[in-house]
Parts: sequence; C-alpha cells; structure tokens
Amino acid sequence: MERENVERETALVQNRTAEAHLQFVEEELERRREEARAVPGESSNSSDVTG
Repeated sequence: MERENVERETALVQNRTAEAHLQFVEEELERRREEARAVPGESSNSSDVTG
C-alpha cells in the first residue's frame, strides 16, 4: 500500500512538472514568434543559426 502511494505521488509530481515545462515552452515559442513578426525581413529561424 505504501509503495503504491509513493508511486502515485511520484507520477503526480512528474505530471505537474511536465505540464509546467510544456507551458513554459509554449510561452517561449509564442514570444519568439512575436519577436520574429516584429522584425521585418528576418527569417524566423535566424536566431537558431550558430556560426
């Protein structure tokens, strides 16, 4: 019983962590899209180019 509770709690924490990370990634993606729209003539992936 105790092990099942620990496994359940672990799964809940992992789920919350994944949801928080997904929200962060979605917000970051939207921010980058807005930045790309704000700069005319710039490619949306120009910031990803390393050289």
